[in-house]
Amino acid sequence: MNRLIKMGIEMALKVEPLDDPKKTEWRKEQCRKCDKYDAENDKCTVCGCFIDIKSELKYNHNPKKWGRIEITHCPLGKWDDMDIANMYRKVDGLEPLTGEE
Repeated sequence: MNRLIKMGIEMALKVEPLDDPKKTEWRKEQCRKCDKYDAENDKCTVCGCFIDIKSELKYNHNPKKWGRIEITHCPLGKWDDMDIANMYRKVDGLEPLTGEE
């Protein structure tokens, strides 16, 4: 992907960086072994985010929710954050995750 486009996406999503290299790498590992991972584009097919950008953020603007500021999380709860994923699912009127997704 064009570096300038990716930088623009990062600037649009970024609210607060995570500033924890170990956690960032762990998040990337979880994503890249998920069956929803698009390796060709290094993206999540569920939320559409670029893994290397989203994994580095503590808070982000969710482009699918009109730029809503969120605690950065895996929409499937695979970052040991099922409670956060379910909190946003509740706000959006969706059924909670059970861990069997």
